[in-house]
Amino acid sequence: MITSRWEDVIGEQGRDVVLVVHSYGGISGSAAAGPFVRSVREKQGNDGSVVAILSMTSLAIPKDTFYAAGDQGEACVVCDGEFA
Repeated sequence: MITSRWEDVIGEQGRDVVLVVHSYGGISGSAAAGPFVRSVREKQGNDGSVVAILSMTSLAIPKDTFYAAGDQGEACVVCDGEFA
């Protein structure tokens, strides 16, 4: 759902965008941005990309990260990789 709109603005229109995420949207937004970051789009020979992610009281997670709540409701992040 998120990426279908991005395909229109970034893919078809070739526009650069700044992604603004809030709260838990930082997790889904940063994960969905992967195929649309500048380095990926340039390798594909495409114009337009996510040029920045502005996080407002949210989490930024590294690429290939698993996020889940622990047994007591605490947040647990297990990661191995670089930021997207």
